[in-house]
Amino acid sequence: MEISTVLDPANLRITEENDTLSLAHQGGQVSDLSVVQCFPESDPGLWISLRNTGGSEVGLIPDLEKLDVGSQRILQRRLREKYHVPEITKIFKVERGPEGARCIVDTDEGEVAILIRGESDTDTRTFPRVVLTDGPSGRRYQIPDYTSLDRFSQGLARQHLSIGRRGGRGSRGYR
Repeated sequence: MEISTVLDPANLRITEENDTLSLAHQGGQVSDLSVVQCFPESDPGLWISLRNTGGSEVGLIPDLEKLDVGSQRILQRRLREKYHVPEITKIFKVERGPEGARCIVDTDEGEVAILIRGESDTDTRTFPRVVLTDGPSGRRYQIPDYTSLDRFSQGLARQHLSIGRRGGRGSRGYR
């Protein structure tokens, strides 16, 4: 089946069977697809790319909201699984070790340990939003508003993670 680059949401249907994502469009079907957000930070519901197993784009969906409810739900769940960044609500402790700073934090998904190996794992470019990346897994966690954390959590972040200093990334290393 030949598919145009931009798909008309009114003329397609997304289905899922046994964890396999399929696209039905203009009488044809393409299976075993993955989904990618083109603009996950700025426009998460717009320009959704459907890709085959080789990573080539099969088509673009301009707006999730224009899809039928069933297709919307399938893609929204898939995108949440792929792009959801848990929110850190509290920092319990930070321990320094040879591999970096091990942070025990509470998130909207429960308590987790995050290993911050270096300054590149602490993104403060959009401060007061802060994004921490767990070195071993590559999983990202966000503090939506650093100033809303309790004072103890803010103190740990300032002391050990170079967060909350004027000018973004701090000057301290993690060695």
